[in-house]
Amino acid sequence: MVKTQLPVPAKVFDEANAVLLGMTRSGKSSTCRDCVEFFADRGDRWGVLTPKDDWWGVKLGADGKSPGLAAVLFGGEYADVPINDLAGKQIAELVATGHRPFVITVSDLSVEGRARFFIDFAETLWKLNRDVLHLVIDECHNFAPKGKLFDPLQAKMLHWANRLASEGLGRGINLLSASQRPQKVHNDFLTSHEMLIAKKVTHGADRKALREWIDGCGDLEVGKELMASVAGLAKPDAWVWHPGANFGPKRVAFPMFRTFDSFNAKARRKAGKLKGWASVDLADVKEKLASYVKEAEARDPAKLQAEVRRLTAELAKAQKATPAAPAPTTAPAGMLAAAVKEARAEAVRTFRAQLAAEFGKIIEKADKEFADGIGHLADKMVSDCRDDFQKALQRVRGRIGTLPLGAAPPPAAAPAAPRVAIAPPAPAIPFRPAPAESADGLAKGPSIVLRAILQFGPMERDQLTVLTGYKKTSRNTYVEALARQGLIVTSPALQATAAGVAALPDFEPLPTGAKLVEYWKARLPSGEWKVLEAIIAAYPNAIARTAVQESTGYAKTSTNTYIEKLAARRLVKTSPGSIVQASAILFD
Repeated sequence: MVKTQLPVPAKVFDEANAVLLGMTRSGKSSTCRDCVEFFADRGDRWGVLTPKDDWWGVKLGADGKSPGLAAVLFGGEYADVPINDLAGKQIAELVATGHRPFVITVSDLSVEGRARFFIDFAETLWKLNRDVLHLVIDECHNFAPKGKLFDPLQAKMLHWANRLASEGLGRGINLLSASQRPQKVHNDFLTSHEMLIAKKVTHGADRKALREWIDGCGDLEVGKELMASVAGLAKPDAWVWHPGANFGPKRVAFPMFRTFDSFNAKARRKAGKLKGWASVDLADVKEKLASYVKEAEARDPAKLQAEVRRLTAELAKAQKATPAAPAPTTAPAGMLAAAVKEARAEAVRTFRAQLAAEFGKIIEKADKEFADGIGHLADKMVSDCRDDFQKALQRVRGRIGTLPLGAAPPPAAAPAAPRVAIAPPAPAIPFRPAPAESADGLAKGPSIVLRAILQFGPMERDQLTVLTGYKKTSRNTYVEALARQGLIVTSPALQATAAGVAALPDFEPLPTGAKLVEYWKARLPSGEWKVLEAIIAAYPNAIARTAVQESTGYAKTSTNTYIEKLAARRLVKTSPGSIVQASAILFD
């Protein structure tokens, strides 16, 4: 087989991390495949970790009929060994202590399962690996995300991603990290890569991520050329810069990889039935993973139920058999009955534990929502009463101020019986009831305000009023209380601090896509929902406000009020010319 020739010196991949940034269909995965074939040709240890199920083609030749590279496929449609979120530690032990090229596909795991798998995998690999291992992390923004992390698992996953990037070289782990969303990759992770491979990018935020790299380029003219050309790069082309190896920035063209193009659905259909997979010794792999498989099966309720059915069937057979002629291989009925009873009990315990956990979450959420609702209502009633009193007092003062100067006082009343003089009462202290504490240790009002800031990110105070329903005075009181406790900052916008995130450990971010639509459908007032429904129906196109009026039957003033409230909730985007469009987060 012809060996892969790269358009860069071999030394650029030795003892340094490389990051490959490029938009979808820019040839990013193809360049990664080139590098993997290059590592295999040199006899290096290599592996791939990917959240997409499209790397299996590395085991086939370009025609889909001949063998490609010998590698173990963990997870995915063509898995040699299926995986779940419990397998990270065992697989890391396997690859860290031998020469086993591998592809790990975590596409079938949930977000929490993927984080749990990566934490166990990265931590174990970091502890055990010593020889050089080229590890490709495809779509690395899934493992090292930038932005707020509300889940402790996500934060721990980011910690281990950053540690692999910053300290992994000392353990022999050379990273080749790729992402189609450069602006979504955590800065600490990104800056731990010395070598840049820049493919085609067009979005402003992605170009900004590249510009931060190129600002360090000694040749400003080359830097300008790179930024001017990067939006129009052909699929094979890339800019490569490795200051440590004194290479680049240089524009190069990577060749087409020689293994099967599993990134292209058309190529797969054209190839027909796939065969000729590169063979690997799976006996040793499966033996070393036996403990993980056994543990996974032991925790599987479906297998427990199957075992109950099997033992029940054997018990029925044993009970039908006559005592004089028991089957030679059948256990006594009493033993089978005990085994069935124990298996049933175990299945029931597992089911009850799962059921109790789910009901516990539901009840806890219902209690909290009820308490929050009562607290919110009480705060609003107190705020409204205080505001009404202030307005009434202003009206009285206004009327007193309208009396003409020097006007004769009203006629005195008939003298009354002498009375003992009483000192005037002390000035009244404004009534500010202490709100009850929430389950988070915060008062109800501040807790609701902090939760809104966490859910929606940096915002202005007027937007907070729309989201919480609190009037200006109550809103400002709660904001100032949170700022004094160091849970938020108020400038340049309201934003939660790390202490604020920690103050609400049960906080859950808003969902996205269809689930976010259902979330707001159950919570928005009918007027706002009807307007949002009309705007959603027009997506991805924008819609004129007059068209929304015609669709809903609302007057212009009401329609505009509802739209502004929806915009404050970031559910719609408004534009000049009375145009409005549904936010993309409702469709992600």
